[in-house]
Amino acid sequence: MTACAASLALAACAPTANRNLVAAEIQLRSAEADPTVVERAAVPLHDAHESVVEAQSAFNRGEKAIEVDHLAYLASRRVEIARAIAARNVATGEVEELGRERAEVVLDARTAEAENARAELGIAREETEIAREEAGIAREEAAASALTAEGLAGELSALEAKQTARGLVVTLGGVLFDVDRSELKMAAMQDLERLAQLLNAEPGRKVLIEGHTDSTGRAEYNDVLSRQRAESVGSALIRDGIAPSRITTHGFGESSPLATNVTSAGRQENRRVEIVLE
Repeated sequence: MTACAASLALAACAPTANRNLVAAEIQLRSAEADPTVVERAAVPLHDAHESVVEAQSAFNRGEKAIEVDHLAYLASRRVEIARAIAARNVATGEVEELGRERAEVVLDARTAEAENARAELGIAREETEIAREEAGIAREEAAASALTAEGLAGELSALEAKQTARGLVVTLGGVLFDVDRSELKMAAMQDLERLAQLLNAEPGRKVLIEGHTDSTGRAEYNDVLSRQRAESVGSALIRDGIAPSRITTHGFGESSPLATNVTSAGRQENRRVEIVLE
């Protein structure tokens, strides 16, 4: 715990730290410095520590303040739960000590039973309150997941992603490149940044990038151009934080048209990059 606490202290001193996250870190350090909590509620305290680490990671990744605030709030609640469980376990130990003392000292049986019953009632009340707190955290986490899913769905809708047998397919049209060029145009960056945000939110997805051209020019040239365009899109996603190990690129040249190459409109439709999210 000492090394973890040191890392939390450094985060709390950062001038750009999130206020609610700093408060959660201070709560955690206080609990980790309390021998009673460390001894009597080790597992809940560990859970609280992991929650603070999760909130720190979200902050370091540049997540929105509302998301960091929510994770920091959950972490604070878990610290409070760890303290409550420690207090409950102390009370349970006191009840057990009363039982041992009763065996050693002649006490009035009815008085001892009454004290034990009152202590057990207090423990039951604490357990009920803890259960309520944990249920509230579960509901908040479910609501946060729903909001995240809603946001991802909105991003997919904006990118006109289509579900296929191969996975989600995002098709980026001719605005990406100038004619006979593989360098991305500035107008394409916004869509690719939006796509990178989606991929960062779903780190388990692999990304297959496929470049396509129309039939203008030689087939060999189109094969090379389509591959270079796919690689340009892959490089842009890597710059936006996507791990290279998640990305595969292919160039298909003019071999897989979506429309006729007889008309200019059809050729424009065929000049595209398809991104398959597996």
